[in-house]
Amino acid sequence: MEKEFRGRKLLVIGGTSGMGFESARRILEGGATVVITGRNAEKTARAQKALSPLGKVEAINADITSSAGLRDLLQTLATQHPDVDLSVFSKYWGAVSAVRETRDEVVALLEASH
Repeated sequence: MEKEFRGRKLLVIGGTSGMGFESARRILEGGATVVITGRNAEKTARAQKALSPLGKVEAINADITSSAGLRDLLQTLATQHPDVDLSVFSKYWGAVSAVRETRDEVVALLEASH
């Protein structure tokens, strides 16, 4: 795969298994840093460990099925990952269903799910 994501940071919500994990893997192969999220802390840590040989992977344990969990994730992203270039949404909607480029687009999509 070409390194089309080199120098970028992408967020993969639901990046611990299935299509989200595969998306994270392909993004890493494309040269990006990936931030994955998952509801289960152990599963999130396992996914981070499995993906790490491919590149820089950061992990956030987050349950965005609740408003409080969503607020916590947005706060974490704002303080620890304000440099995310692109977001991929997976798992929560059952499949990769959206790609968003701006923080406002990400917040709007997440808030619309509640």
